[in-house]
Amino acid sequence: KMLIFGKELEDSVREVYKDLIRRPGAPGIESVCFGGSTDFSRSIDAEILAQPVSAIDRSLRKGTRFDSVFGYVYTSGTTGLPKAVRVTHLKQWAFASGYGLSSGKFKAINEYDKVYSS
Repeated sequence: KMLIFGKELEDSVREVYKDLIRRPGAPGIESVCFGGSTDFSRSIDAEILAQPVSAIDRSLRKGTRFDSVFGYVYTSGTTGLPKAVRVTHLKQWAFASGYGLSSGKFKAINEYDKVYSS
Protein backbone atom coordinates (compact mmCIF):
# COMPACT_ATOMS: atom_id res chain seq x y z
CA LYS A 1 0.00 0.00 0.00
CA MET A 2 1.11 3.53 -0.72
CA LEU A 3 -0.02 6.98 0.33
CA ILE A 4 0.71 9.50 -2.44
CA PHE A 5 0.18 13.16 -1.61
CA GLY A 6 1.19 16.64 -2.70
CA LYS A 7 3.60 18.71 -0.62
CA GLU A 8 0.79 21.16 0.17
CA LEU A 9 -0.86 18.40 2.25
CA GLU A 10 2.22 17.66 4.38
CA ASP A 11 0.76 18.94 7.66
CA SER A 12 -2.51 17.04 7.20
CA VAL A 13 -0.76 13.80 6.28
CA ARG A 14 1.66 14.17 9.19
CA GLU A 15 -1.31 14.28 11.59
CA VAL A 16 -2.70 10.90 10.47
CA TYR A 17 0.39 9.11 9.19
CA LYS A 18 1.41 7.58 12.53
CA ASP A 19 -2.11 6.23 13.03
CA LEU A 20 -2.04 4.64 9.59
CA ILE A 21 1.23 2.79 10.13
CA ARG A 22 0.60 1.79 13.77
CA ARG A 23 -2.77 0.13 13.40
CA PRO A 24 -2.64 -3.50 14.61
CA GLY A 25 -2.48 -5.91 11.71
CA ALA A 26 -2.14 -3.12 9.15
CA PRO A 27 0.38 -3.71 6.39
CA GLY A 28 3.21 -1.24 5.97
CA ILE A 29 2.24 1.90 4.10
CA GLU A 30 4.86 3.73 2.08
CA SER A 31 4.48 7.49 2.08
CA VAL A 32 5.36 9.27 -1.18
CA CYS A 33 5.29 13.01 -1.78
CA PHE A 34 5.28 14.97 -5.04
CA GLY A 35 6.06 18.66 -5.36
CA GLY A 36 8.70 18.48 -2.64
CA SER A 37 9.88 16.20 0.13
CA THR A 38 9.15 15.65 3.81
CA ASP A 39 11.02 14.10 6.73
CA PHE A 40 8.65 11.09 6.75
CA SER A 41 8.30 10.34 3.02
CA ARG A 42 10.32 10.11 -0.14
CA SER A 43 9.84 12.45 -3.08
CA ILE A 44 8.86 11.11 -6.50
CA ASP A 45 9.47 14.33 -8.42
CA ALA A 46 12.62 13.05 -10.19
CA GLU A 47 10.91 9.74 -11.01
CA ILE A 48 7.93 11.52 -12.57
CA LEU A 49 10.17 13.75 -14.69
CA ALA A 50 12.16 10.70 -15.86
CA GLN A 51 9.07 8.92 -17.24
CA PRO A 52 8.82 8.62 -21.02
CA VAL A 53 6.21 10.66 -22.81
CA SER A 54 5.42 7.78 -25.16
CA ALA A 55 2.14 5.91 -24.94
CA ILE A 56 1.76 3.19 -22.32
CA ASP A 57 1.94 -0.34 -23.69
CA ARG A 58 -1.63 -1.53 -24.30
CA SER A 59 -0.85 -4.90 -22.67
CA LEU A 60 -0.55 -3.12 -19.31
CA ARG A 61 -4.21 -2.14 -19.56
CA LYS A 62 -5.42 -5.60 -20.60
CA GLY A 63 -8.52 -6.52 -18.63
CA THR A 64 -9.10 -2.96 -17.38
CA ARG A 65 -12.77 -2.05 -17.58
CA PHE A 66 -14.82 0.97 -16.59
CA ASP A 67 -15.77 -0.78 -13.33
CA SER A 68 -12.11 -1.54 -12.48
CA VAL A 69 -10.60 0.39 -9.59
CA PHE A 70 -8.72 3.48 -10.73
CA GLY A 71 -7.68 4.53 -7.25
CA TYR A 72 -8.88 5.64 -3.85
CA VAL A 73 -9.61 9.03 -2.37
CA TYR A 74 -9.36 9.32 1.38
CA THR A 75 -11.77 11.48 3.34
CA SER A 76 -11.66 12.44 7.00
CA GLY A 77 -14.98 10.76 7.73
CA THR A 78 -17.01 11.36 10.87
CA THR A 79 -14.38 9.85 13.19
CA GLY A 80 -11.55 12.01 11.91
CA LEU A 81 -9.67 8.95 10.65
CA PRO A 82 -9.18 8.53 6.90
CA LYS A 83 -11.77 6.49 5.04
CA ALA A 84 -11.18 5.20 1.52
CA VAL A 85 -13.61 6.03 -1.26
CA ARG A 86 -13.24 3.74 -4.28
CA VAL A 87 -12.88 5.53 -7.62
CA THR A 88 -13.54 3.48 -10.76
CA HIS A 89 -12.16 4.18 -14.22
CA LEU A 90 -15.68 5.25 -15.25
CA LYS A 91 -15.83 7.88 -12.50
CA GLN A 92 -12.37 9.17 -13.39
CA TRP A 93 -13.23 9.25 -17.10
CA ALA A 94 -16.52 11.05 -16.36
CA PHE A 95 -14.71 13.59 -14.19
CA ALA A 96 -12.08 14.24 -16.85
CA SER A 97 -14.72 14.43 -19.58
CA GLY A 98 -16.85 16.80 -17.55
CA TYR A 99 -13.89 18.99 -16.77
CA GLY A 100 -12.87 19.10 -20.41
CA LEU A 101 -16.33 19.99 -21.60
CA SER A 102 -17.05 22.55 -18.88
CA SER A 103 -13.68 24.27 -19.15
CA GLY A 104 -14.01 24.75 -22.89
CA LYS A 105 -10.49 23.41 -23.35
CA PHE A 106 -11.62 20.18 -24.98
CA LYS A 107 -14.54 19.31 -27.19
CA ALA A 108 -14.73 15.71 -26.00
CA ILE A 109 -12.54 12.89 -24.81
CA ASN A 110 -12.39 9.87 -27.06
CA GLU A 111 -10.67 6.48 -27.11
CA TYR A 112 -7.50 8.00 -28.59
CA ASP A 113 -7.02 10.62 -25.86
CA LYS A 114 -4.72 10.07 -22.91
CA VAL A 115 -5.90 11.35 -19.54
CA TYR A 116 -3.48 11.73 -16.65
CA SER A 117 -4.60 12.54 -13.15
CA SER A 118 -2.74 13.60 -10.06
